[in-house]
Amino acid sequence: MPVTKLQQFSSLEGALDSLFARRQSEDGQINLHSGAPAGADTLLFGEDLLKRDQGMSRSLLQGIGSGSSVKIIRTERVAGGDINQAYRLMLSDGTSVFMKSNTIENASFFTTEAAGLNAIAHTNAIGTPQILGSGVDYGRGCSFLLLEFITAKKRIANYWETFAQELACMHQAETADFVTEGRYGFIHSYEAFIRIVDSMASQHAKWLKTAKEIPWRADIASLNYLLVSHVFQQDHNGYTHQDPGFLNHLATKKADIVRMYLPPDTNCLLSCFDHCIKTKNHINVIVASKHDRPQWLNMKEAKEHCKKGIGIWDFVSNDKDPDLIIASCGETPTMEAIAAIQILKSSIKNIRIRFVNVVDLMKLQSNTTHPHGMIDEEYNNLFTENKPIIFNFHGYPSLIHELTYKRKNQNLHVHGYKEEGSITTPFDIRVQNEVDRFHLVINALKYMKQYKDLGKPLADWCEEMLKIHKNYIKENGIDM
Repeated sequence: MPVTKLQQFSSLEGALDSLFARRQSEDGQINLHSGAPAGADTLLFGEDLLKRDQGMSRSLLQGIGSGSSVKIIRTERVAGGDINQAYRLMLSDGTSVFMKSNTIENASFFTTEAAGLNAIAHTNAIGTPQILGSGVDYGRGCSFLLLEFITAKKRIANYWETFAQELACMHQAETADFVTEGRYGFIHSYEAFIRIVDSMASQHAKWLKTAKEIPWRADIASLNYLLVSHVFQQDHNGYTHQDPGFLNHLATKKADIVRMYLPPDTNCLLSCFDHCIKTKNHINVIVASKHDRPQWLNMKEAKEHCKKGIGIWDFVSNDKDPDLIIASCGETPTMEAIAAIQILKSSIKNIRIRFVNVVDLMKLQSNTTHPHGMIDEEYNNLFTENKPIIFNFHGYPSLIHELTYKRKNQNLHVHGYKEEGSITTPFDIRVQNEVDRFHLVINALKYMKQYKDLGKPLADWCEEMLKIHKNYIKENGIDM
């Protein structure tokens, strides 16, 4: 897709004359679609717009005088949004152009739009109309943007799939260009749909690895992915929109390239993003909520926690020598893990629980494998060498087992997304994947034999609550 230098004109006549001259000198490179007009002017938004539309149409038809190389022989009002007036201009040489117009005061609308179209065209990922000119016509009292006129065609069978793939490639390509040119940027996406650019992320990782081995190559800004509308917030869209596998994909890349962060609240998100946008030569992934959520840490605490990447939350824990470690990584798993701890502590007297929250996923790996990894002593101080660990994770459980397989304490039981989902309620998505508070409590009791007698009534109560939940959402369509 050619990138067009935006030309500014002081009148519509000047823009059309330039367009006609370019068509002659460039032998048809300016792509104007010819054809007979499809119909008369159409009323779209009521009498006021019709009056403005008719006045502009008369002005366009009457204003192109004998001094112009090309004349407008007919105008047709077309859809162009509710901010601008939009026209198809049928010209005397049998071709058409698309024109948007607005007030003189809003001329910047069109220079901004043209810059955006050029940026999209630069990615070579998705089709854009060619920019033919922009300017302010003081005689008509309007600003305008001229674009290639594209005739509507029948939608192809796989239109939405193709469009989604091209759109994802556009965002990846543009952001990658930004950072390789020394600028800063981030890609934000639904978590499930970022998988469309898996191969592009892989290529960038390989490029970063190779570039770092070249001594004269300067450092470049990191490529940052911000993933929202994540797997546990897709109850309204359902199974097709649930896929946390981008984390698994990037975990296979070079350890000195990839960083993955799952902040548990907004302050931690701000701290993680502030860190990522300042880094060089990395691929950073942040998975975050776009819904209102509890705020666990103040800003100072969040900065300290994110700097460490992992830590014990004393305000949730009550241990020196724990019976059980409950850990979480991710916004929704953290919320449910804390709720599970509250149930356990309120139901079983003197139970000792340590709560560990993980922000930097790669902290779980050994320091011999990843630069952010903990030494064995640090890991054991957090997770002990033998106490049961209930780990509530945002993604696929296998990833936690993969990251921790070298650790001494293999008494590890991971809850995470297990490919269960449908259009249901927010809490039911958690229940289906067993990351909810009730399943966590049931599993925790299974590995604490010393509380067998006290734990049986609590486990039964949790099972009953799950049945009540299922019946309630079936009858009411909302969570309790």
